[in-house]
Parts: sequence; structure tokens; C-alpha cells
Amino acid sequence: MFLCACSFPYWFFRYFFIKSTIEKDGEVVSETIRRPDVWVSQLIYLAILADLDLEGLPILLLILKARQLGCSTITEAIILWIAIFTKGSHTVVASA
Repeated sequence: MFLCACSFPYWFFRYFFIKSTIEKDGEVVSETIRRPDVWVSQLIYLAILADLDLEGLPILLLILKARQLGCSTITEAIILWIAIFTKGSHTVVASA
């Protein structure tokens, strides 16, 4: 628990799972619970966030046109990690 609370990458790559569904003709054919794929784009994104955090700068990002890069998945995982391990945190995930 201590390692998970101290390190987002440790928690993400070991304990975060997503539910994948495959649909055919509007019906769910199969569902699997699995770890997310690790993409280079996600590692770059994490490196940028780590640099901002180390410099003590606010982390305010607007991610546009980031389809199929895994940015929304990792961003939601970060918000979940903050909600789980930060006392008194209030988090929201929204999409339009």
C-alpha cells in the first residue's frame, strides 16, 4: 500500500485494470478484465507530468485530438489514484 501511495507508475502498471468489451451488431460478445496496454505516448505523458511536478508547477493540461494514444485512460487512472491515496481530495472526471 505504501509503494502504491508513493508511486503512480508502480500502482498503474501493477494494480490498474480496465474492462474491455467486444460488441457485434449491438450485442456484447465478450468482456475481459485486463491491464491496459503500455504505449510510448503514455510514458512520454508521464514524463512530462513528472517534470512539472518536480519543478513545483501546476499540472494544467488540455489534451486535444489525442485519440488512440491512451492519454484519456492514463489521465483517468491518475485521477483515480489521487482519489484513492490523497486524503481530502475531491476529484471529477467529465467528458462531453
